[in-house]
Amino acid sequence: MGDMPSDEPQTPAIIAPSRLASFKHWARRLTLASIFGNALFGIWAVAGPLDTLGAAALATSLLLTAAGVTSVACAAAIPERRIGWMIPLIGIISSMLGFTLLIGAVWNDFEIDSLWRLGGSLVVAAVAIGYASLLSDVHLTGRYRRFLRTAYLLLAALAAFLIAFLWGWDPGQGWRLFGILAVLQGSITIAAPVVERLRPEAGATPEVAHCPYCGATARSRGDKGMCPDCHRRFRVTEI
Repeated sequence: MGDMPSDEPQTPAIIAPSRLASFKHWARRLTLASIFGNALFGIWAVAGPLDTLGAAALATSLLLTAAGVTSVACAAAIPERRIGWMIPLIGIISSMLGFTLLIGAVWNDFEIDSLWRLGGSLVVAAVAIGYASLLSDVHLTGRYRRFLRTAYLLLAALAAFLIAFLWGWDPGQGWRLFGILAVLQGSITIAAPVVERLRPEAGATPEVAHCPYCGATARSRGDKGMCPDCHRRFRVTEI
């Protein structure tokens, strides 16, 4: 007789943990290699002036470093699906494709306008998503959740402004509005973690002994935890 289907809800695997771990592994390698490569180019620049080829190589190394950092930032929200799984994935793809186009523009002396404009637009979108992914790690409750929602809206507005500017829009005095939005974004970025740390405790955080995804033994630290087997992160809250 066949096995009866289980009534327990199954958590869909959005991105396999092994694939995510592999991506982080190679992203770390690429980022570290680019950082040390930039250091060598910096030493070269100090020792003597760079020629055109050396300057293009240095810019390529810097862009590769930025691509790795941005992609890792976007991936930070995937295990807990804090902003879903599609948005961070779009950020990772935009980062890789955008920085690749910018590297191509560097080696073509920025002669192809559509190349660096499209690349810059994708990079702006990727940076905004990476910013949102990191900010989503702040756990706010009640009315304080408005901080994060407002931050996401401000990020979208700032990104749209920059993308429109890259494609030839002249904002005129609109840069003042951009500056105001950027200041508000910075204020929320500072205020959100402060509110998280200083919020009143309603009660002790419950102890967790097993991973909610795979059931393996897992311990939490405060209101956060990570499974040592499937490497997924989870958050512990009061019901």
